[in-house]
Amino acid sequence: MVWLSPHFDSPNADNGYDIRDYRQVMAEFGTMADFDRMLEAMKARGIELIIDLVVNHTSDEHVWFAKSRRSRQNPHRDYYIWSDGQPDGTPPNNYPSFFGGSAWKFDSATGQYYLHYFDVKQPDLNWENPQVRAEVFDIMRFWLDKGVAGFRMDVIPFISKQSRLPDLAPDQLAHPEFVYASGPHLHQYLQRMHQEVLAPYHVMSIGEAFGVTFEQVTLFTDARRGEVSMIFHFDAVRLDRDNWRKTEWTLPALKAVYTRIDQAAGLHGWTTSYLCNHDNPRAVSHFGDDSPAWRERSAKALATLMLTQRATPFLYQGDELGMTNYPFRSVEDYDDVAVRGQWVSLSKRG
Repeated sequence: MVWLSPHFDSPNADNGYDIRDYRQVMAEFGTMADFDRMLEAMKARGIELIIDLVVNHTSDEHVWFAKSRRSRQNPHRDYYIWSDGQPDGTPPNNYPSFFGGSAWKFDSATGQYYLHYFDVKQPDLNWENPQVRAEVFDIMRFWLDKGVAGFRMDVIPFISKQSRLPDLAPDQLAHPEFVYASGPHLHQYLQRMHQEVLAPYHVMSIGEAFGVTFEQVTLFTDARRGEVSMIFHFDAVRLDRDNWRKTEWTLPALKAVYTRIDQAAGLHGWTTSYLCNHDNPRAVSHFGDDSPAWRERSAKALATLMLTQRATPFLYQGDELGMTNYPFRSVEDYDDVAVRGQWVSLSKRG
């Protein structure tokens, strides 16, 4: 099975994770006819395809947002999360963006702020609005009707927002993902998605579960609950990162994380095994030794670890070759909104 990163029409502020049109193919990749031909050829070879479902947010160039920002009375206003600022002109609360700075952007056209957990060009959708949920389910059916076999669900735990959006406490500001991933209606939304779309089509789903603790895993993956098939844990790949700062990892710590990942699935759930993806360094460079003398042996050892877990393994393109990190020399070499935003934030902190 192949998982395809976002291939939808996008202005590419965040490498395709800012979607302008969910029913069009990004021009750099070709046309819908090209997609259909690819899918047909994959199926002829016994290869299934899953695609990225990015529905916590859209691009600010999506037609929904273009209408939403026109006026406070526009029918699409409630597709996104708008709020007045504080009396002193500051944002509605102290929510931080994962890409640096505030998670609120002031829009002068209507004099309110909109919420964006990620880039300013990625306004968050308002899942409290039943019309938004219906739109998302229709998008899913559109691609499933074409023959895709399921979805990797981008930051799916963030779709339910906290009631009244209170300020975060100092300890929460250090790791806002745990607050963002614990909205009051999250599991209600996922269960409805499963009932209306995933179960009728008999397809698989993988939730990107940033902010989900080991204790919460079975709420997502216990098959009796009807939510998602499995999730991506972040505990292994972020073992040596604390709020974007590089620390050191140890072999006992890595083994302990894998034990907890295995146990967290429970008797009625399933999980994933991965050490690399589009958001993380190459596994050989991160957890192995990518020097010429040790690259091959490191790659084989890490592949053995990953492929022998009680889990579905995910190999990022190039993992099968023992691919190493690109030798970036400065922050200017990175064409990535997250890197640039975090670099600015860390520079300000000193």
